[in-house]
Order: sequence, then structure tokens, then C-alpha cells
Amino acid sequence: MIESVSKRAFSGSSGTYNVHALELAAARERKLKGLNVTVRFLDDTEHVFHVEKRAKGAVLLEHVYQHLELVEKDYFGLQFSENGCPHGNRSSEWMRWLDPSKSLKKQLGNCQYPLHFRVKFYVSDPSKLLEEYTRYQFYLQLRKDILEERLVLPASTSILLASYTVQSELGDYNPEEHGPDYLSHMQLIPGQTEEMERKICELHKLHKGQLPADAEFNFLDHAKRIEMYGVDLHRAKDNAGKEIQLGVTHLGLVVFQNNIRITVFSWSKIIKISFKRKQFFIQLRREPSESYDTLLGLNMETYRSSKTLWKSCVEHHTFFRLHSPRVKRRFPLSLGSKFTYSGRTEFQTMSEVRQRGILERKFVRSPSKQLIKQPTPAPPIEDKGKFLTAPARPPGPYANKVTSLGTKEPKKAWTEDSRISDDDGGFLERTLETPYSPGVAGRVMSYADDEPPSPTLNGLYDIATSAPSTVNQSQSTDSNGNVVTVVLHPDGEGKYGFSVKGGTDTNVPILVSRVAPNTPADKCTPRLSEGDQLHQINGQDVSHALHQDVVRLIQEARSKSSGKKSM
Repeated sequence: MIESVSKRAFSGSSGTYNVHALELAAARERKLKGLNVTVRFLDDTEHVFHVEKRAKGAVLLEHVYQHLELVEKDYFGLQFSENGCPHGNRSSEWMRWLDPSKSLKKQLGNCQYPLHFRVKFYVSDPSKLLEEYTRYQFYLQLRKDILEERLVLPASTSILLASYTVQSELGDYNPEEHGPDYLSHMQLIPGQTEEMERKICELHKLHKGQLPADAEFNFLDHAKRIEMYGVDLHRAKDNAGKEIQLGVTHLGLVVFQNNIRITVFSWSKIIKISFKRKQFFIQLRREPSESYDTLLGLNMETYRSSKTLWKSCVEHHTFFRLHSPRVKRRFPLSLGSKFTYSGRTEFQTMSEVRQRGILERKFVRSPSKQLIKQPTPAPPIEDKGKFLTAPARPPGPYANKVTSLGTKEPKKAWTEDSRISDDDGGFLERTLETPYSPGVAGRVMSYADDEPPSPTLNGLYDIATSAPSTVNQSQSTDSNGNVVTVVLHPDGEGKYGFSVKGGTDTNVPILVSRVAPNTPADKCTPRLSEGDQLHQINGQDVSHALHQDVVRLIQEARSKSSGKKSM
């Protein structure tokens, strides 16, 4: 009796709580339920995100967008490697885009490699990007594409783009700070040589006065005209067994062979795209002179690569051509892939940014690790004036201006010994037959509805016939999309506002050397830009004219009563 009373009396006078054991148990439970995902960004920095295993890809994507404070986020995505393939070998067969609608556990499994943040949809014109920070991310992506040789471009174009990179990274050329070998420690071009560095230096001198945002905008403005810009390539074989590459872009489907563009099938010309096992089919719209539909069949390497190509087509067409994604219909007994693009379209993204307004924000441009050839001490970023406030509006045409260094013209970046061009139709020597024309303003380079040459179901996708066209109606191009007509009227002082250089007497094409701001040449649509080549003035061919003859034609046009000049 006494023993039972004493137990009841002292039972509440003590207690223990095993904190450490419970903490370990909770940590084990969190580890079992969560994933630590490493994401590598375009500036080569990394960040670890903790998400639940059952979470869908959209959750991780939103964490990444919030980490970067991205507003125009729908152009970007996350890629991960399958079968341990390194990211440097970015083949469509090995790299996968993270699907926002599927669980992370199902997609990533036990993947130990970091996910790569990169551009998924390459904008057709950088002026569509309203945020400076978004353009900066595009700039970083294209720098990677060039250095890793995923973007094939002529040598002269790579030199021009490298000069804008130097302007963005180092600022204006200063002979006291920039010695003869100031570019030798920077990795700007694959296979970089001293001769390339010399040409880059000469072009760098011409960019005086451009802020980093201006230089990056000009970089994008020239990069968008490269044939391989924004092309998602997939290896295939035609009916004859020849190896080709089928590229998916904002324009449509582009066929390449040995890195040479063969033909373009714009979205407006395509009726349906489908795949069945390893075969991929493109049904084209019937031409007025034809009494039959054209169905092209291509052989892919595997069933997986065929489906990957089909999904890329669905995503690109929906993003660039539709106002909103197609509503997914549920048919219980339907066969084939049920994949649809579930994100926002470019139209929705641009509309939201315009309604919200452009937010003024500050960010630090961190030099990419890929730009450094060898470890050299670099000054703090703040000392180089890279800590900027984003402008309240996107850069206009004036952003392309080049400020003169004075009466003495810098030494040209080419010599008379290099009259035979090695740029395959690039910056210096452009002809009508060349598909690349970096001098033409960006608004007139869209060739979505150009007539392509007439070509002699697990998944099915219908192309909407009422898709909005992206062609600028004010442009005037030839059948190859290479030449544009610009009409100028002189200002009150009788000036057009641009200068020219070159001629047959100097073995250099007639090029626009300078465009003064707030002049007719600067305000016209499309705008004249540095490097534009003149082919005709008021209907007269100047391709083989002397420099003085071109100047005379310009003066004669100004002396007429109307002053109208057509080029």
C-alpha cells in the first residue's frame, strides 16, 4: 500500500525528452521526402535548391526564376543530362528539358549532375525583350554557344561579336590601359589567333561611348542574323539515306546539310507534323499549281529522338505563333502522345510585361569564367562601372550608334591582302547570294513567310492556319530575304545623317560607316546601321562604283526638289 502511493506521488516529479534522436529522425524524414537540386547558371555560378520529391518541375522552375528575379522568364528552361552525358556534348539525344507538368522524381531519378539554366526559346528580335536583365541572360547564352562551338558562324561575324563583348567587359578602348596584348588573356573566339585579336581591337575602338547594355544589345542584334541562331538541331536521314539536320526555330523547320541551309518550311506552309516510331512526317500546304498534298518523311535515329523532335516542334509553334496554348482535350480511348505545351506563349509574356511596366532594378555583370584564358587578377567589378540601373525602356535604334574617334580614322580591321574573303559571306563582303546580311536592321530579317523551294502516327499536331504572322509589312526584300529598300527624305538642313566608305577604288564594298543620332537615317524604318552595304541608290547600281561616284549620287538626290532617296 505504501509502495503504490509513493510511486504515484513521485511519478510527475521528473521527465526526459530525447531531442537529438527526434532531430535525427526528422532530418532523415526530410531527406527521404526532399531533393537537393544543383542548378548551374549562365555566368557559371551554381545554387542548390531544396524541393520535395513529389513536387512537379514547375515548382523547381519557379524557385529558379525567383532566385534570378526574372520577369520575362518563359524564354528559359532547365536542361539535364541523361545517361551521364556531359553538358558540353549537348545532343538532343542525351539532353532533356525539364517538363513543368511532370514530377521531379520521375524525371530526374538519381541524377547526380547539375541542371543547366539556359535559353529554350530564342527571341526573333532582341528589341522584343523589354528587360535589360533578360537581354543580359541572352547575351551570356550566345557567348556560351559560340565558345562551345554550338553556334556556327563566319569568322568575320565572330570577330565583330567579340568586339562587342570586349566593349561590354572592358569599356571604351584606352591606349594607356589597353596594351598591345590586352586581349590575349580573354577567350573570345574558338581557335583565337593574334590576327583575330588585332581585328577585334580595331573594331573595339569604333564602339567608343557604348555602355555595357548598348554593346550587349548590338551583340544580340547582329547575332540574330546568323543562319544557325536559335536553331534546335536534330539529326535525321532523308528517303535517300543522306544525313541531314532538321532545325526547329521561331520561323518553322529548317533543313541543313553539312551546316549549309537547304530549305525552310515556315509554319504558315505546314499543315501537320507527326511521328510514328522512328519516322517523322511533315505535311505541307498544297500550292495553287499542285493537285496533291506533299508529305515529307524523315528517318530519325531512335523512337525517342523522333518524339523529342515532335515535342520541340509543338513547343516552338505554340510559343511563337499562338496567343495562348491549346486547351488539352481528354479523349479516354485516343491513341498517340497527349503532350501539349503548358507554359505561356511569347504573346502572353510580352503582354504581361507591358501591363506590369518595366521595373528599375540593379544587377552586377559578373565576367564569365569562360572569358578567362589564364588566371589573372581582375579589378573589382565596381571599378569598371558595371553596377548599373536598368533603363526604364528598351534601347531604341540609337543604341547602334558608333561614336567617331576624331578626324583620324582607325586602321581598318582588314588589309588589301585579304580581298579573298574567308568569312563565307559575313561582315565585310556580302553579296546578294549570301543568306547572311549583318548590316540590315533587325526588323527586316524575318522571313517566316518566304516561299521555300518546293520539295519533290504516334503523334499528330495540326498547325493553325490563322496563326499571326511575324513579318513586318513595311519591309521590302528579294526572294532570298537579303535586300531591303530604305526611303529617306532630308531634314531641314538638307542632310540625311549618314556617311559611307568603300568603293572599287579601295577594294571594299560601299558600307555605311556612321549614322548620326536623331537624323532621317536614324529615324527611318528600317533604320540604317553601321556596316550596311549599299547596292542601289535611286535605282542605280553602286555595287561596282567608285567612292566619289556614290557621294555624287547622294548629293544629286539631295539637290532634287523632293530630296527623296531610295536605297
